[in-house]
Amino acid sequence: MIQNTDQGDVRPVRVGYLARMYPRFSQTFIVNEIREHERQGLDVSIVSIRLPNEGLFHDSVCRVKARAQYIPSTIRGQRRKFAKIHWRLFRRSPRNYWQAVKTLRSDAQAVWFDLARAAHVLRWVKDRRL
Repeated sequence: MIQNTDQGDVRPVRVGYLARMYPRFSQTFIVNEIREHERQGLDVSIVSIRLPNEGLFHDSVCRVKARAQYIPSTIRGQRRKFAKIHWRLFRRSPRNYWQAVKTLRSDAQAVWFDLARAAHVLRWVKDRRL
């Protein structure tokens, strides 16, 4: 499947999947949808917030061509990378950054790392032009 842009360029349609954990045994619908998108020629990308911790998967997962990328689960060893992410977010839009910080502080379950992970996902989306 292709998409026409405003400039008349033709490029493949890109679809991104953000999963809490991929693959999982319970994700048969998502896996079948991904496989169908790939069959239709769409460019599919997958990002997962967590590494899979279930040892059991459906056979259809093996037939998915797209390989999942995983968001780092800890800041350990990556402090500089996450500091850069925060700085980039702040520079791009100080008002939005401080609003995110305010929201983060009001949620007892949230941590600073969540904001950096969200920025990581945003960068993933932009890099792939999804």
